[in-house]
Amino acid sequence: MLKIQAETVILNQIKNYHGIAFQEFGDRLLSKLYPDEYIAVRAGGTWGDLKNDGYCHINRTFFHFYATSQHNVAALKAKITADINGCLEKQQQVDRIVFVTNDANLGVIEAHIDDLRLKNNISIDTWGPNRLVEIICALPPKDIAALLNMVLQEEHTEKAMSIQYVMNGEPYKTLNSRAVKGYAAISVLSGLAFILVFFYGFAPIPFGWYCLLLFLLFGLCFLLSGFIGLALKAIFNDEWVHNGKFYRKEGNKYLGYVKVAYCPYPHCDGFICVQEPPEKEKKRFELVGCCTTEPMLHTFSYNENNIGYPVHLDFSAKK
Repeated sequence: MLKIQAETVILNQIKNYHGIAFQEFGDRLLSKLYPDEYIAVRAGGTWGDLKNDGYCHINRTFFHFYATSQHNVAALKAKITADINGCLEKQQQVDRIVFVTNDANLGVIEAHIDDLRLKNNISIDTWGPNRLVEIICALPPKDIAALLNMVLQEEHTEKAMSIQYVMNGEPYKTLNSRAVKGYAAISVLSGLAFILVFFYGFAPIPFGWYCLLLFLLFGLCFLLSGFIGLALKAIFNDEWVHNGKFYRKEGNKYLGYVKVAYCPYPHCDGFICVQEPPEKEKKRFELVGCCTTEPMLHTFSYNENNIGYPVHLDFSAKK
């Protein structure tokens, strides 16, 4: 298996954990890393967990798990401060504290941790998702399989994690070819009329009517512009892709289909649907596959052979 594919699968799986599931994942990982000394801790009674999610009793390292998207920076800073101060107060001989998180920390959070590091004169580390991927990739394949509940052995991974797209059985859209050509013509003529009216000026009609006419012409051109590309592609092709959907001619109709595949991630019942990539990924991909259950985590490539492999996509807004 390609190393990039393995890292993408592991990263997506880590980000998919929430709440207690992330802490259980952390316990499994640390038990592999420190088999002779790691002790998992759970909250109980009025004492809670004494600001300790798990620790290594020999090297005196204490771990805290955060499955957070960091929407509330102030609350996260307050929790980190309380956890560090509480751990130092309630535990003995704390040599090191490690924050384990499945989301990369914002700069303001890392700066806050650094302030606490200097204030308390103690080693405080952060294991974010990329660091976790690096640690996990160094483990034997059988340990990775047990840790993430998925097969990652080199000789089986391509078969296990690649997907085969198929056309869905029934068309999701049926368009009349004459109607498509008519809408395309209206869009083109509206655009030309807009240009002529704009440069001709509003005389002799009142200025208010002139503005309304420009607005209507522009609106028709814009709203129906999608049919221009559809009509042009239909002239030269019997099958084609438009806006992430697949079309084919059948008589005087254009039938629109979606290509799908079963999501191969463990415990996911979603479908991978082919669509246009997010804005920041359009230079890398023409089409991608996204899961109906976890559309930002379970993401795959798409090629002309209808095969997809795990990829990591940037869904952030383009600046």
